[in-house]
Amino acid sequence: MRATIKQVAAAAGVSPATVSNVVNNTRFVSPELCDRVYKAMHALHYEPNALARSLRNQRTCTIGVIVPDIANPFYGTLSTAIEAKAREAGYTVMVCITHYDLELEYAEIKTLLSKQVDGIIIAFSADNLTAVKYAQGHRVPVVVVDWFVDDKSLDVVTADNRQGGYLAARHLLDLGHRDIAYVTGRLDGMPTIERLAGFHRAMAEADIQTPESWIIHYPRFDFTHARETVRLLLDTQKPPTAVCFGNDYMALGGLSALHEVGLRVPEDISIVGFDDIWVSSLSNPTLTTVRQPTARLGEEAFSILCAHMTEADSSTGQRVTLDVALIARDSSGPPRN
Repeated sequence: MRATIKQVAAAAGVSPATVSNVVNNTRFVSPELCDRVYKAMHALHYEPNALARSLRNQRTCTIGVIVPDIANPFYGTLSTAIEAKAREAGYTVMVCITHYDLELEYAEIKTLLSKQVDGIIIAFSADNLTAVKYAQGHRVPVVVVDWFVDDKSLDVVTADNRQGGYLAARHLLDLGHRDIAYVTGRLDGMPTIERLAGFHRAMAEADIQTPESWIIHYPRFDFTHARETVRLLLDTQKPPTAVCFGNDYMALGGLSALHEVGLRVPEDISIVGFDDIWVSSLSNPTLTTVRQPTARLGEEAFSILCAHMTEADSSTGQRVTLDVALIARDSSGPPRN
């Protein structure tokens, strides 16, 4: 039979109210009494009723994290960083995967609200402000990560995507490339738009006009579409000598496709990615990429959310933009001609 709070109090020689104060941290209890209560709880195998505590405190100490794709190591690293910071603060994390489906994204927010989460961190798959407004209408704080929105009521943590796109193109231009293609995900989201804008800025500085057919975008930032894209680019009269990809997951798909058709990287064609996921330094050849501080994105997002959940900071519209850096590895080199 499960031990009761009265039994714990009797074993510790204190009142049930003192046990409650220790468990719920509602009032100061001396270290000596705390020690007696914890020892009694351990001896009786007493476990506090988390549901009852949440009903009393109107908090569940649970947050939701919504990401579009857990197969991409970027989102795995992001979610892991959030979970680690949340655990340190005493929160449990529920991770929801939307598979780039906006309706599912909305449904997951509703599910999290039904679970009475204390806050939500969301990595959009596309602009979906209606869903976020729905959460805010339920007085649940929301932080957007890896996505920029103009709405001043939302807190946003992102990397400098425009500078990242610029660095990727600039690196290839400095190597001597002029025929550079760009492959990315859907063009209705700010990270994609910003990275492509940075790419165009570098090309414009070099007075180079990229053919429209060399700017290829798909609904998803995924491995399979990247492989198909590389085959399309190679099946042209004059293929590009280098390709910038919107993220490393796509770049690795492109690298795989080039291996399959017998082309060498970077001798025949250079590849640059974006994110610097952990596997990028293990590919063959290792992947040149733009590094964004993925773990820090998650940590900063949780810090802002935690401040809202504990009412330490009620201000909204915070904007955190983290620096990026070009990481030159073996997948990029000078063009053959």
